[in-house]
Amino acid sequence: MQSFDFPEVVTAGARHILSTVLARGQAFSFDYQGPLLWLEGDAVQMQCGIHRLQCGVADLLKAGFVFLNVKVALTSSGCCDIRIGTGGSGPLAAAPTVSEVLERLHLQEIPSGAAQTDGRRSASGICPNTGASVVLTCLPNEGVLIHASLSRRCRTAVAMPPDGAGACGWLIGPDGAMAQSLVRQLQRLRWGVTRFSSCAEAAASLIGLHPTATRPAWVVVVESGEVPSESLLALDCLLPASTVRTLAVPPGSAGLQAAAQLGAFEVQMFPLSPTELYARTAAAACGAVARSGLTVPAPLFEQDRPVLLVVDDNEVNRILGSEMAGVLGYAAATADDGLEALERCSQHPPQVVLMDLDMPRLDGLETTRRIRRLQSLGELPPFSIIALTAQLEAGAIERCVDAGMDGFLAKPLSIERLDAELRRAVVPARHSCLA
Repeated sequence: MQSFDFPEVVTAGARHILSTVLARGQAFSFDYQGPLLWLEGDAVQMQCGIHRLQCGVADLLKAGFVFLNVKVALTSSGCCDIRIGTGGSGPLAAAPTVSEVLERLHLQEIPSGAAQTDGRRSASGICPNTGASVVLTCLPNEGVLIHASLSRRCRTAVAMPPDGAGACGWLIGPDGAMAQSLVRQLQRLRWGVTRFSSCAEAAASLIGLHPTATRPAWVVVVESGEVPSESLLALDCLLPASTVRTLAVPPGSAGLQAAAQLGAFEVQMFPLSPTELYARTAAAACGAVARSGLTVPAPLFEQDRPVLLVVDDNEVNRILGSEMAGVLGYAAATADDGLEALERCSQHPPQVVLMDLDMPRLDGLETTRRIRRLQSLGELPPFSIIALTAQLEAGAIERCVDAGMDGFLAKPLSIERLDAELRRAVVPARHSCLA
């Protein structure tokens, strides 16, 4: 029986939907409560199940606030109970869209009572990917709420979270849902968290500290918009060597490309995973410094290398793309047109696709639209798609965005630009499992 790292799968799901939420100007919150554990089962199906619920929420809400909360509890029988809550507040989509989402999620509508006049719609069903029981409730002028519950056998678990014992943590960034969700998780691990609105404010506080005052064990800068590198480097110079420095950035951030210019700050994709939070907390509690480096492919074993699918009708481009992928830490697969790409994705889901736009039988734009549709149905797990095109004209970029692509690269492809775009656009995920 295979098993997989459940918190990492959940975090990858949060990162994928965050890209959509931020593009719409919505606020986003993520929380994971419970042990770190490996579950028996299929990681891809779990990814599909979580993503299809979040796609449903994204289609139902065009503005407002979106959240993903996961709670896990171990049972005496070696299993764990999982509760997934996702939804948000804001104006609801039109009634036909609500009906389409209910059908897509395999939910049966619950008839409304005769006295109900608030427009509430409720539905329930079973997730075809995970077997979870799903209940959805939505109100036209208020929002939507989805609850999913399931039980799984647990292979291994870290049942007790580490105790930060009041370790000093600084969180820097504008007040908002993303920053507040991280504060909540750190406080639950017994960190003493101090908030600053900017790097300049934190630097001023450091300068004013008494020489014997405690310096922070961990400084997390949450990017909202663009973090000026000058202020980040100025703060870096004031921090003691023992302080762990993290720049937490959303998927797609240019900060993922500029790691070498950020001093001792390491770049991590937001939201930070429960595994990362536990590791930082354990290190702070014992006075150790643990650095994990950039969030880029760094597999321990060959079979763990993330898969990059090169889709191009030109054999030379497929070979060159595959060779570059290998150098950058990926295992390469290829397809010579959109129809073959769909087949490859269904057989062995990649972590990222390099998609040529102009191909016979099925072009890159239509292939991307079909992939995104399959992902919203829970038939494929989420992954990044980067366009390959001869010229990055304004009209081409707009069409790529509309189709659901995450990035763009012009031909001829260079390894430097490919590396930078993969760092920026690819959401780390674990499709591989342990037997």
